[in-house]
Amino acid sequence: MKLVFSTMKILVSLNSCWVAKRNIKPLYISLCIFSIITLCYYGYMKHASNNYTCGSDFGYPHLKFENLESISLQPVNKHPYSYIHLAESICKGIPEIYLLTVVKSATKNFQKRHGIRHSWGHDSNSGNRKMIFIMAFSEGTQKQVDAEANLYKDIVQENFKDGYWSNTLKMEMAFNWITKFCRNARYVVFVDDDMYVNFPNTLNYLRSVDEKKIDNLYSGLVVDEPFPTRDYFNKHYVSRQAYPLDCFPPYIPSGTVFFSKAAVQKLQKAMPYIPRFHEDDVYLAMVAQKVGVTPSKINFLIRLKDSRTDLKFIPCLISDHGYSTIESFQSAFSVTHSKNLTVDLIMDVCTQGDTSKDL
Repeated sequence: MKLVFSTMKILVSLNSCWVAKRNIKPLYISLCIFSIITLCYYGYMKHASNNYTCGSDFGYPHLKFENLESISLQPVNKHPYSYIHLAESICKGIPEIYLLTVVKSATKNFQKRHGIRHSWGHDSNSGNRKMIFIMAFSEGTQKQVDAEANLYKDIVQENFKDGYWSNTLKMEMAFNWITKFCRNARYVVFVDDDMYVNFPNTLNYLRSVDEKKIDNLYSGLVVDEPFPTRDYFNKHYVSRQAYPLDCFPPYIPSGTVFFSKAAVQKLQKAMPYIPRFHEDDVYLAMVAQKVGVTPSKINFLIRLKDSRTDLKFIPCLISDHGYSTIESFQSAFSVTHSKNLTVDLIMDVCTQGDTSKDL
């Protein structure tokens, strides 16, 4: 099916050329079409039938970055951007931030940010828990963003524009900001702005991490052995020049990702030395693999599909995907914070169906 759609796109794009040259012989046109279909089919089948070999180091052997000054490496990534909004007071005056929530947002998503602030954002900004929104620059919405930042004081923004690399640049910005302005955060969770975060379950999960004394925490919904898409017409296409290996390191999709303080510091220190990749979640996995930080699974508690057909399962989850309106955030919040919600009721609901099947 993807092959058919890809071929149709090419034929449409060539249509103007054919119309302009009506004297082209039908045989020549047929040969062109046959060649295009053959190339697409060859590329698709080569990608689909390839026997992938994934080494344990994925071409990125472990290095110790505790003392970079003693290593003869030159940074390959520069981050020459300036802050527009800094939110530097978020973590001030608090000996330890137990959990810092970092919401990756597009500048235009005012309604999503409003929905978060007036639902689960209440939990993320209480006591020794804090929340920030990170975003790139967009000239068309900057005046509204300025007003929002001045009102809520929770936006961290730099002057790079939204584009091909912006998600990776947002991550770099966030890690730099955390290590400079919120070094006292014990845990950090990165979430997208279309996620609903069930904070009671989030805190229960982190308490279990406390008990296990996990220093280098990097956890979420782990994709164990992902491989790059070699289909040229796929929007996620990755050339061998951009990434020559058959597999990516195990990575965590950016919907919900947990880090410990130690992991954040290691990743931030290594980022300048690892070539950028346009998919931020894959890039984080590359950096994590480089410094020996292994992703851990909490798959059954995170749902990333765009289906919220039944809100009753939200009490079973850490986070849920697909929220875009204030009403949708508040509806979920009313479920996870219902006075009638008891441990027995949650257990009963969660055992009615296997929520992991919806992941």
